[in-house]
Amino acid sequence: MAPAWIAATEEAVFEQADGDGDGALSKEEYDGLREARARVAMQRMFERLDDDENGVLAPAELGARVARLESLDANEDGMVTRQEMRGHRWGGDEGG
Repeated sequence: MAPAWIAATEEAVFEQADGDGDGALSKEEYDGLREARARVAMQRMFERLDDDENGVLAPAELGARVARLESLDANEDGMVTRQEMRGHRWGGDEGG
């Protein structure tokens, strides 16, 4: 059985894709699943970054995240690869 957060994410994606709200996906709505998934992911990311939950991101809320990303960039090329992320030992609440 999938963790609750996965089920909640899939439900949110379905709701985003179900444009007419009829509880089913037409072919056109199904074709939009990728975009629905991206919208849900962006919303979840925004919510995680918005520490004070005021609906806007302040520089201070982004600062620690930028530093964390920079620390993952093992070869300092300005990009974080999946390999660099896999090599990092996560602490705290990173599991979702």
